[in-house]
Amino acid sequence: MGKLTLDHGGTVNSIFRILNYNRKAKQFNEALWPEYVQVIRVVLHTYGLENKRDPLEFKRDHFDALLNDEPQFLNNCSTEWDAIPPSATPLQAMKVMFASIRDMRKRGTKNLSKSEMDSKGYKMQRLSFKAEFEFSYIYALNCRYVTTGESSPLFQLVIEFIDKFYDKYDVVTDLRKYLPLFSKEMDAPALAFFIKTERVRPVEEADMVRESKGNTGVNSREQTSSDSEAED
Repeated sequence: MGKLTLDHGGTVNSIFRILNYNRKAKQFNEALWPEYVQVIRVVLHTYGLENKRDPLEFKRDHFDALLNDEPQFLNNCSTEWDAIPPSATPLQAMKVMFASIRDMRKRGTKNLSKSEMDSKGYKMQRLSFKAEFEFSYIYALNCRYVTTGESSPLFQLVIEFIDKFYDKYDVVTDLRKYLPLFSKEMDAPALAFFIKTERVRPVEEADMVRESKGNTGVNSREQTSSDSEAED
């Protein structure tokens, strides 16, 4: 089994150090997004080269194990962007990277106050989701038979992201790049149905209720004014 090359290993660890410090300092902003994209691509590139039979064919069982958070596959690997040792294989580096990405929104935002969540916690969670989407996107493009239906981990990840951030960020813009992974015939309509019935419609109904109450108040004031004029 291959190892990370010196060049790739050095690149990975230099970015890991940046992301490790960023996580501990809990300072998250869009300026760091290129580092997430770069390290994901470098690690997945070396992982692809490891498979000598077909360098462009990633293993589906690895993808499913990661997204399903299987304990035996992750095997208690580091979740805080710890440095990759020289003896590490590309698969081991991929496991550490994925576990660190996901843990940013699992444990990384624990014990934050409401004001801290509003100022930086949600940014941290959003970056975690976006990085997992980027990972899934590149992996899926190089892996045969990745499932994207309603019961798949990838579909559920999108639903979880929309559910958490539809009222905080522009989720459509965040997801637009990754939507081609879903089939137009089956997956996309199901996704659109969820957004419309679970998110858009309740907001529209709430707006209608508020508008109705406002009109009721106006009509009530107009009626009172008319009654006063009649008495005069």
